[in-house]
Parts: sequence; structure tokens; C-alpha cells
Amino acid sequence: MSNTHGFAEQVRANQTQLLANLKTTYDFIVCGSGSSGSVVARRLAENPQVRVLLLEAGGSDEGPAVQEAARWPENLGSERDWAFPTRPNPHLNGRSLLCSMGKVLGGSSSINLMAWSRGQHLTDRLKRRQRFRASRPPARLLRDPPAAFRYYSASNGLGRWMCQRANRCRRGLRSR
Repeated sequence: MSNTHGFAEQVRANQTQLLANLKTTYDFIVCGSGSSGSVVARRLAENPQVRVLLLEAGGSDEGPAVQEAARWPENLGSERDWAFPTRPNPHLNGRSLLCSMGKVLGGSSSINLMAWSRGQHLTDRLKRRQRFRASRPPARLLRDPPAAFRYYSASNGLGRWMCQRANRCRRGLRSR
């Protein structure tokens, strides 16, 4: 942890020095210090003949809501979020949505969350589709709700559970 703290101190000292030495002209000005803006600025700055300025409208990324992954929802709608509204969408009954974009060092990568989910193999999807099709009632049952109830009761064991519950209630035993 002390190594991280030491690195943060070096970055802060570097930022203070760079702020004190701002130039009046630059060869390149990169707007936004998000994932891509930072990479572009770094690659341009590799050339010692080139002066690069990286601008960020937001503040530092040192807040606990940025550094602790479990607190990422606190960033949405905060001062670290541009929260641009989208145009009203007729497919959403005329509502507009908020498009969260980071206004902080690191951009949207600092305020959003990344999750990984294992994909499904094709055979998994095919098996699920077969189970779904096998569990659907015949079309005639959709026109006859009592028949559909009997079908589901018999096929899913619901009828057996209802009979057991009814018998317990008749005998004066409480069902759980």
C-alpha cells in the first residue's frame, strides 16, 4: 500500500510542476484524459521535439467512489459525470435517458464498472431452447385456461404439491 501511496505523491508532484510550467503554445492539444485520450497524449509525448497538452474538464480521480470498485454507483449523476441527456425516443414513450460520461481524470473508465461474464457454448443454448420448447403447452391450451392449469399442474408437479398442501391443511397441520 505504501508503494501506491508513494506513486500517488510522485504523480501529484509532477502535476504541480507541469502546471507551473504551462506554455503559451503547443504542437498538440488532446481534449479528455479518458482511456484513449491518455494513450494518444502519451504516444505523442514520446517525441521530445513535440509539446503536448492534455486537458481534462473534471478533477482528480482520487475520490473513494472512483478508487473503490464497489462504490461505482456513487459516481453516476455526481460532479464526476457529464450526465448528457439523450434525445426523447419514441420507442421509450418519448422519454430521454441519461448518458453517463466521465468528467474526471480517466474519463468514463473511472466512473463505470467492467464486469466479465462467461459466454455460453452453442450446445448450451440449443439444450435450453429444447427444454423451453418441451415445456410449452400445446396451442389449444392457450385458448382454454383451465386446461392449461391442469397441464402445468400435471407436468410440473404443482398438482402433487397442491394435493399435499390440501391434505396437511385438512389434517390440521400447517404447511411451511
